[in-house]
Amino acid sequence: MSNYRKKFAPTKDGFQEVWDSMQDPTIEQVMAGIQAKKPTKEQLLEKIAYFRNSRSTLDTELYHLSEYAEDYNSVYAAKNTYQFGITEGLQNRTKIQCKRWSDMLEFTSPRYSQKAAPPGVEQTVYKASYLTHKPYEQDLWGPASYGTLVFDLKTEIDFIISHMEDGEHMCQDTIAQEEEIKNDPVRKKQLYEKQYREEEERNKETIDDYCRNGNLSADNALYQKMLEYDTRDGFVNDFFHGPSTSQFSRFVVVDSSLNSLKMNISPLERRLLGNDFNKVKKVRIAKAHIDSLLDIKPGGQFETHSIVQCLSWCDILSSTKKRHDNEHEFYEKYLKADYTGTHTWPAWNTVFAARKTIGRNDQQRKLDTASFESKYNEVCDEERME
Repeated sequence: MSNYRKKFAPTKDGFQEVWDSMQDPTIEQVMAGIQAKKPTKEQLLEKIAYFRNSRSTLDTELYHLSEYAEDYNSVYAAKNTYQFGITEGLQNRTKIQCKRWSDMLEFTSPRYSQKAAPPGVEQTVYKASYLTHKPYEQDLWGPASYGTLVFDLKTEIDFIISHMEDGEHMCQDTIAQEEEIKNDPVRKKQLYEKQYREEEERNKETIDDYCRNGNLSADNALYQKMLEYDTRDGFVNDFFHGPSTSQFSRFVVVDSSLNSLKMNISPLERRLLGNDFNKVKKVRIAKAHIDSLLDIKPGGQFETHSIVQCLSWCDILSSTKKRHDNEHEFYEKYLKADYTGTHTWPAWNTVFAARKTIGRNDQQRKLDTASFESKYNEVCDEERME
């Protein structure tokens, strides 16, 4: 039984130890590794079959690793949290390839001897195997001793190394991307706000229920951590990839509900406009003066383009739904629902057709937003003068 260490630490240095052992061994090195333990041909054939039968499993693991690596840095709070961070998560998703590689190294290492290393020095398969750096003596008979089985084992070695190299590149890219985002406060804030809105949308019924009943406790660990910061930006900056997805989801429910209750923001306003009270207040003022802000057609109907300007200015939140679904709800349930004036509103299909055309033009959207902002400021100035 081998006493070589095969496990590696879930750190960048631990991964590097494994990656450094991945050489492109010659057929002579493979032969030296085989002869280290002098297996019979039947034993060697059995070992080759063991590695060959792992191929589909290695393919599947590599596929799942690629999915994990692609998704991990696209979110603020990842699915799982680990004591050692991303490297531990990657280690969990490369278990099979690392296990097969360490098995291969162990099989091609000399029999373990405590005398082979100085006292206190740990012996590992990553340095003991003839496939890595260990010097060897050229065999007199070479590969002929085991016939084509040597080349069969070399084929399996090459297959494992190929998967290990692909996995290495994915792991290194993921680690580097995370480091880059950690040093970019703007990017972290963008990821936070995006995931926050998605969680609000996903939990909107729960949040709405808390807002109606007011029976919500602030006893949430992540929420209490946030209260220790002077600004939310400081909290967002420090907790990137800290909480798990489920922890972040519970935090959003508590934070969004308490903010809405504290600032008297309705569930509909929170869902469509967010918890920024200044923004909600401006939209409320615009809604109250909508007759002065929208252009009127001769027949008394609000002009479609001015409604589009209003929608651009209000900056309705995007969500997991299509953006125009939120704008439709804002138009029907917020602007029109409480309107008590004498003018009429065009059908949403008419507004959406104009919105869809203008929405493709970023420059036009900016002009519309600026135009409505100018009208809004004029109304506010008149109100102050009165």
